[in-house]
Amino acid sequence: MGRSKSFFLSLIALVALAISAPATLALANPGTIRAIAVDPLATNTVYVATQEAGVLKTTDNGATWAAKNAGLPTRIIADIAVDPLVPANVYIATARGAFRSTDGGDSWELTKPDLVCTALAVDSAAPGNVFMGTATAGLLGSADYGQTWVSLGGQDAGQITGLAIGASSVNPNLNTSDAVFKPETVYMVSSRGEVLVGKRTAAGLYEFVEANISNQYVYSLLGPKIANGITGEVWVGVHEGGIYMLPIKEDAEWIKVATPNGNANINGLARDPQSENRGTSYSPSASAEKVIYAASFDGYVMKGVGDGASFTWNNILDAGILGVGEVHPRVVTTVALIGEGGAVQTPPPLWVGTFSANGQSGAVYYSPDGGATWTNALAGGWTE
Repeated sequence: MGRSKSFFLSLIALVALAISAPATLALANPGTIRAIAVDPLATNTVYVATQEAGVLKTTDNGATWAAKNAGLPTRIIADIAVDPLVPANVYIATARGAFRSTDGGDSWELTKPDLVCTALAVDSAAPGNVFMGTATAGLLGSADYGQTWVSLGGQDAGQITGLAIGASSVNPNLNTSDAVFKPETVYMVSSRGEVLVGKRTAAGLYEFVEANISNQYVYSLLGPKIANGITGEVWVGVHEGGIYMLPIKEDAEWIKVATPNGNANINGLARDPQSENRGTSYSPSASAEKVIYAASFDGYVMKGVGDGASFTWNNILDAGILGVGEVHPRVVTTVALIGEGGAVQTPPPLWVGTFSANGQSGAVYYSPDGGATWTNALAGGWTE
């Protein structure tokens, strides 16, 4: 009798331990990968916004993952951003509002309730400035690291699906000393497929006009790289039209960038951070050779090397090579200008997220060498 009771109590203890232990969800479906954000000071730390699993985080370049959803009422994450000046600050946009974490995703607080939030951008040149796109309320801004938000205009833009910000001041005659929100220009993509360019007014708001991109439906937006007060080009990927680029100069017009397939549906763009940075100051150079990564709905990622409007393109990721059938890349992210120990990483690591469709799981692919080799980083699942 005592032996049976001891066995029974041991069984209860084992069950309790199993329940309390973190569960590994191997090969679970995270849903569509909505966004990928990398800690700029610890580039082996990566956050992934998913459609079904919430926020996933790795601190070892994708070898292991953990869900970071404490305090979140939803697992559907529209966008995620890491503050480049204070990387412990992470921001997410959801249909249940905007959330902020000040401890690297370990806990979250709701900072903008009752609003469908859809896109995020952090100003790397102005501490505390965060911008957020919404479904119905236009552009919002925070000057206190995402704690409180104010309206900045664009209420008639429709749902904002992409967001990028320009340099804090590209006009030396522009007085920004009294401006809470420093960027002179903000770029948005609306659910109508338009690129909207917003110029800051004297009142500190932004007035938006539609960019002229040959009436193409825009899928993706790659904002201008900002370093030392200089802003780089703006890139957009469009439906059955490839890529357009806005050069670095006053009164510039959009340039059509030739791709191998003129009807390519480009829904993910990224730049090689080294391709526009030369010398010890790492300032963008208009004459530097440019490297652009472009993901297509058709299941491949291309790497383009060129001078701006003219590129040589090569496929670096194909669904067939990975043996996973038809994959639709959603996000392309290049990271890590400076790696561990201060060494420049050549070529930089590359992350790609995919859609979850036709019974296939959403996936995150990682390349440590600019696309030469790839691994399915989420294949082992994650801990809850």
